[in-house]
Amino acid sequence: MTTSNIGRKNYYGVDLEPGVEYLWCAFGYSVSQLFCDDSHEGIQLHPKPIKVREAMSIYLCGCKFTTDALYCDGSHVGL
Repeated sequence: MTTSNIGRKNYYGVDLEPGVEYLWCAFGYSVSQLFCDDSHEGIQLHPKPIKVREAMSIYLCGCKFTTDALYCDGSHVGL
């Protein structure tokens, strides 16, 4: 399987901390959306690592159809 599943038809506003490696679920099958819980086993898609150098608030894609991997680009509006 190589297709994404819609995790949520919207974005997630998240606060990220430096020194923590986050794994963004790129396929939408993670039970603990928004981040990876290893549900991708057997799927040819993999989580995308996120590391920040300073604390920040960002909007991450929830629908998994963004063209800007990780970040919400409004693709969910057309779903």
